[in-house]
Parts: sequence; C-alpha cells; structure tokens
Amino acid sequence: FIESVTSFACNLAKHRKSDTLEAKDLQLHLERNWNIRIPGFASEEIRSVRKTTIPNTHQEKISAIVNNKHMRKFD
Repeated sequence: FIESVTSFACNLAKHRKSDTLEAKDLQLHLERNWNIRIPGFASEEIRSVRKTTIPNTHQEKISAIVNNKHMRKFD
C-alpha cells in the first residue's frame, strides 16, 4: 500500500515538473484510488475527472427516441 501510494504520488510530482513531493500528490491518489481523505487538507482543489459511461444499449434507445421525434415533425 505504502509503496503504491508513494510511487504514484512521485509520478504526479514529476508530471507537475516538480522535484518536491507535496501532500496534494498523496492526497489525490488516496482520494481517487483508495477513497481515503486526509484530515486538515482542503479537497476543493481535487475535482472528479471521471467521465460517466453510458451503455451502448441506452445510447441506441435515446437515438431511436430522438429519430422518432424528428420523423413526427415531418409527418
């Protein structure tokens, strides 16, 4: 666990082009991947980036409804 969190946080710091590991690097990984919040640190900076995935079957149903509505306008 510690090795995983530390290496991921180090990669985040490198991505920020920083030589210093900061609490926000650890916090980001812990909150996103382990659902652990660090008390005393504001989490407003960390926003959810995960995109919601809509199943293909639902998308097909929605497009069928939209197409049906467009066809009715021309009748």
